[in-house]
Amino acid sequence: MKKTHDKDQSPQTDAAKKPESKKSPRKSSRVKKPAKSGKKTARFADYLYPEPPEGFVVIGTSQVITEFAQPLLEKFPFRADDIKKINQVFSVVPEIWNYTLEPPSKKKEADMVSLISRRLGFDKKRAQDFLNMMTERREFLFPLDIQPQGTPFLFMRKQVCYLIDQFDYKTLDLVPEVLGPDALDNEWVAQLRELDLCIKKSVPYDKWEKLLNKVEDAVAGRFGDWLQKKHAGEYEEDFLFISTMYLEFIYAYEHEAPITLTHEPGKYIVGFCVDFLLRKTSIPAWKYALAPASLKLFYTFLYEKEYLSEPPDHMFQFLDSLDPLYVELLKEEFS
Repeated sequence: MKKTHDKDQSPQTDAAKKPESKKSPRKSSRVKKPAKSGKKTARFADYLYPEPPEGFVVIGTSQVITEFAQPLLEKFPFRADDIKKINQVFSVVPEIWNYTLEPPSKKKEADMVSLISRRLGFDKKRAQDFLNMMTERREFLFPLDIQPQGTPFLFMRKQVCYLIDQFDYKTLDLVPEVLGPDALDNEWVAQLRELDLCIKKSVPYDKWEKLLNKVEDAVAGRFGDWLQKKHAGEYEEDFLFISTMYLEFIYAYEHEAPITLTHEPGKYIVGFCVDFLLRKTSIPAWKYALAPASLKLFYTFLYEKEYLSEPPDHMFQFLDSLDPLYVELLKEEFS
């Protein structure tokens, strides 16, 4: 058994004594003004805006990495407030950019492949393919031989607006069979209707926040499963991502008047597409054009699962009329 000591019996050591403190001289809070050197510091506004060659646009150096990183944003779509995922994606981009500017060497290439593999979870072949693609992308978008000198701007090849177009529904060969509700669907449909009731009765948000979280998780899971069974194709993940953002927009954000998924289409749909989706997410520009198709699929899902009692024909008509206008807006926004 270990012996204990009372406080007044504790051994005294020299270390226990407080050393005499010496006051250090107080530093002056006055800041000395630097002597004038006669040299004028260059400001951003002092630089001349360079005239780009035909087929190119001028962008600031702060935008370069974002534009260069678009293929990563395509592989890893994320919300604008998902800081962890943003850091994961963007941590590797500046290093790839710098690599593409240096003379090639086998060692540097191997090191970069290893870095990409670790940071992004790619196997060696996928990491090598990705590095090759990003190297070609830098050479295509930002050819070194035309870049302006002594300016914080770069010339970037125009490319984004040509990729933005209306979704081609001919590429969507959905299974025609109606996938009706099962027991799991009945559960989330009941929860969603309970949520609608809270909205209509103006119940305070904190009273149904947990219910909303349950509904969001359940709907995302079941809609993803529905898309797979319907053979929605290569854009399944994009349809799911945009639709889950729409669900959040409807229920988690305040509107001029309370709305639910049963409401007739109106300007809130426009608000989601042209404002909320662009502000809250970071995905390749052309993928924003998938929003109308995503919502049409989502409302089809809601109807087949019997949350909606009537076919969403009015919603489809509204989205079809919005689609070309929305695409033109995107082209203007990203050109």
